[in-house]
Order: sequence, then structure tokens, then C-alpha cells
Amino acid sequence: MSSQLLERGKSLFKSNQFSEAATAFQQVVEIDPSNTEAIIGLAFALHATSQSAEALQVFEKGIKLSFNQPELHFGHGLALMETGDPYRAINEFKRTLELNPNHPLATKMLQKALQIHTRELMAAGNFNWAEQAIQNQLELDPHCSDALAQLTEFKHKMAEYEEAKRHFRILTESKPDHPAIPDLAKLLGLIKHRERGWLY
Repeated sequence: MSSQLLERGKSLFKSNQFSEAATAFQQVVEIDPSNTEAIIGLAFALHATSQSAEALQVFEKGIKLSFNQPELHFGHGLALMETGDPYRAINEFKRTLELNPNHPLATKMLQKALQIHTRELMAAGNFNWAEQAIQNQLELDPHCSDALAQLTEFKHKMAEYEEAKRHFRILTESKPDHPAIPDLAKLLGLIKHRERGWLY
């Protein structure tokens, strides 16, 4: 019975019928509370229907039952992001990569969580931690344009204007259409010249 319900839940999830999938997975969990596959399915189905708080609880329950399951840590990270806790999400995405270094989405989500957390740290004036968070982003991807944009802003806040301009130049050369460029140019007092690019 539970195996049939589990297969039904998977089939519904694959066809994007997330509410119905959640019901099927919930039924499996009621029959077999330690069924990790059903717990994962239920948590992701709840997440897909924007029931982030409920998904968070199910992911946490799953992690207690199966601590070394990378998808549980990844999903927990997603739910933490949705509920406004990027700092804890960072740790969950790192844990996902420890368990599965080839996870297809964990690195991308770790970058996103670091960027959000960097913005929070900058806004709170925690500049030492903000700098570390930016460095963590660049360790993941030395050419990350979002990290370069944040580093430019950070250097400006630290009154390191030449460094800010240097990082801005790297950003404009590597990603000339980055959406932060106009605001950063204004912040740095730069003028766009049609033929010659940004004038410093």
C-alpha cells in the first residue's frame, strides 16, 4: 500500500501536481513515519506549493532521521532561504556539497545565500563579516559578477576608492550588462562616454 502511494506521489510530483503529491506523500509518512523518500517528497512538495514553514518542519524531521542525506540538507537550505534565514541556509548548502560534491544546484544556491547574507551584513554595518562573505563567494567563483558588484560597493564604503574603481573596471569588462553597473557608476562618480566607455 505505502509503495503504491509513494509511486503515486512521485508521479504527481513529476507532473507538477504538487498539492496532490503532498497528500500522497503525507499518507505514506502516516503509514511509515521513517520513510525518508516519502519525507523528502512531502517536504519538496510543500516547498513547491509555497508552504515554506511546513516544508521547513518536514525537512528538519527528515534530517533527524537521516542526517547524511544530501537532498534533505539541500531542501532545508531552500526552506531556510524562503523563511528569511540565509545564514543557516549557507551552512545547509555547504553540508549538501560535503555529502555530494557534484550536487547540480547546491553551489548556485550557496552563492545566492552568500549574496543575500552579504547584503544583510552590509546593511547592519558588520563589514568584517561582509568582506568574508564576499571572499567566500569569490572562492566559489572568482569571476562571479554579483560578488564583484558587492566588492565594489564594499570598497567604496571602506573609503578605498581606487580599489572600488579597480573592481568596477573588472566588472564592466567581464559583465558589461550587469544590472548594478549604473548605480555603482553613480556611486563612484563615473560618467559614461559613448565611444570610450566609463570615464574615471
